[in-house]
Amino acid sequence: MNTRALKLTVFFSLLLNMLLIGVMIGYFLSHDSHPRFIHREGGFNSFLKSLPEEKAVLYRDHSATLRKSHREQHRRIRHLRQQAVDVLIAEPFDTGLFKQKLLELHRLRADAKQSQSLAIVQLAEQLSVAERRALSEHLLPDHRRNKRAQR
Repeated sequence: MNTRALKLTVFFSLLLNMLLIGVMIGYFLSHDSHPRFIHREGGFNSFLKSLPEEKAVLYRDHSATLRKSHREQHRRIRHLRQQAVDVLIAEPFDTGLFKQKLLELHRLRADAKQSQSLAIVQLAEQLSVAERRALSEHLLPDHRRNKRAQR
C-alpha cells in the first residue's frame, strides 16, 4: 500500500471515529430524560382527565406556575450544554473543566426533576386512596405494573 492510500485510510478512519464520538456525546448531552409516564399512551393528561375537575385544575395551575418559574433553569441547561460541547471540542482538551460542566449539567437536570416530583407529591396529598392508586398506575413502569397485578 502506498503512502497516499495509507494517509487517506487513516484520515477517513479518524474522521469516522470523531463523527461516532460526536454522535454519542450529542445523545448523552441532549437525551430527553422525562419520566416514562409522560410518554405512555394517553400520558399523564389521561390520568388528569380521570380526576375530579377541581383537583385536575389545581394540578394544572400548579404545573403552569412551575413551568414559568423553570424557564430560566431550562435556559441555563441549554447554555451549559453548549458550554460543555465547546469545552469538548476546544484544543487543548481540559478534562477537569469538561467533567465540571457535565456534573453541573446533571445537577441542574436533577433539580428540575426534583421540582416535578414535588409537584406530584403535592397532588398526591390531595387525592383519595383510589385516586392515588390510579396515579401509581401512571407512575410505575409497565413491567412493574404487570408484576404487581400478578400478586
